[in-house]
Amino acid sequence: LTRHDGIEVAILGRVSSGKSSLVNALLECELLPTGAIPVTAVVTRIRHGDALQIEGWDAEGRVSTIAPDELAQCIVEGGSQSSRMREVAITVPARILASGLTFTDTPGLGSLHASASAHALNYLPRCDLGMVAIDASATLSTLDTDLLRALQQAKAQRMVLLTKSDAVTAQALAQQREYVERVLSDAL
Repeated sequence: LTRHDGIEVAILGRVSSGKSSLVNALLECELLPTGAIPVTAVVTRIRHGDALQIEGWDAEGRVSTIAPDELAQCIVEGGSQSSRMREVAITVPARILASGLTFTDTPGLGSLHASASAHALNYLPRCDLGMVAIDASATLSTLDTDLLRALQQAKAQRMVLLTKSDAVTAQALAQQREYVERVLSDAL
């Protein structure tokens, strides 16, 4: 795959932390499949284009065009084609991407499928900014701090986002934010 000029923004985090939902919200469309169970199994890069176009690369580097209604089967854990895919690239006419941003939805860390987590970690040297999604109702884990350290070692900028904040009270969100800031500041 070729790297495009612009800024590579990787959306990273644990399984079911809301990464794909975050990407959909940023794109202002329901492009990626979402769910309560682990979903994304393949690194999925999304950049600006005049029309929706989806391509996939298999383990041997062969490229194929993917129909929009087949996307879930190519990137979802347990999808009929996800085990064959190494990476998926999508172009979409989303306003936020027009300035040269590329969003990359990565497999969640902590998945039962170790290869999915490895794909996410292997992507780190390619990103300029790592947005780490942490479920606001979950406890901060060593996976979160290890991921932020790996981004630091890859010399990528880092941003932590508390996702699913609508599922907790304002007081709990404030406490979680303070806790995450303190712990990550000490750890990093």
